[in-house]
Order: sequence, then structure tokens, then C-alpha cells
Amino acid sequence: REMSESSSAAAESSATTAESSANPWKKKDLTGAMLWFYKDKAGQRQGPFYPGQMRQWYQAGYFPPSQAIAPSFRGEVPKTFAALEVLFPGDRAAEVAFTAKEHIALWPAPVTTKRRPLEPDDDDDDDDGDVRKRPP
Repeated sequence: REMSESSSAAAESSATTAESSANPWKKKDLTGAMLWFYKDKAGQRQGPFYPGQMRQWYQAGYFPPSQAIAPSFRGEVPKTFAALEVLFPGDRAAEVAFTAKEHIALWPAPVTTKRRPLEPDDDDDDDDGDVRKRPP
């Protein structure tokens, strides 16, 4: 049993290496990716992340050229990953990595909370010391 587990781990490692050396999205426009994923040092998939998040991390130096990444065009969770240097090769990598078409959100929408509108006589000031009562 130990032999089969180590063989399985070796096969999985080889598959990850093989994935990293080929570009399965060669014919796709990567600026059309809505979301991105990457594999962490333990080989675990992380994501989804918006293009702006990934670009910021890339520009800050968090992703080496060998970083396993994968695009998501319609919200699908990718099974195949490729090295960053394979998807964004050459001198223009810093210029084009994780850029997105105009209609694609670069960042998550800000989280907002709804605030109760002020009542006409309520200026949000408690200058008279009275305790304000909220409407039911």
C-alpha cells in the first residue's frame, strides 16, 4: 500500500510539472478571464481571485515565473494549471499579465451596508442629551 501511495504522489507531481510546461489556453484571449486561480507551495488550488488582485500580487513579486496559474472565463474551476511564464512569456509579461477586457471587473465590488435614512428632525446630533428612539 505504501508503494502505491508514493507512486500516486509521484504521478501527481509529474502531472503538475507537465501541466506547467504547456499552455492549454494558447488559442484563448487571456484578457477575457473573469477570475484567476493559483496553486500554493503545497500544491493546493487557491482562488478565485479577480484580475486586479492577481496583477497587484504579481507586480509586488509574490508570483515567480514558475507559479502555477489558471484562468476562469465563466466562473468554472480549472483543473489544469500552467506556469505564469508559459501564459505570459517574454519581455511584455509585466505589461500584459492579468490584464482584463474593459467589461471585466478587476476588483470585487465593495461591500456596503445600508444605513437607515435620517428622519426629517433627526440631525444625528444628541446635543440636548436626550436619548434618541429608533422607529419600530
